Amino acid sequence: MITDHGRRQFGSIDRSLRAILARLTQDISPYALSAAYVDWGVHFARSPGAQMDVAGRLVLADRHRGGDQPQRKLSAVTGL
Repeated sequence: MITDHGRRQFGSIDRSLRAILARLTQDISPYALSAAYVDWGVHFARSPGAQMDVAGRLVLADRHRGGDQPQRKLSAVTGL
């Protein structure tokens, strides 16, 4: 059986966790954040043009950072 002391102790753990979550989410509800990400994901999943745009930007960013250099090195070694 949980006593009054136990309820206060467990209640303080709950309050501490909620305070940490509030700081991490800048006082925005975790449900609201997850709902926004799910909503964005559903819209993105139904937009092949946006997916191609993002994929193209990722390829360009990778090349800008030198992401194609390992392929050049491999080509130089193998002659392909």
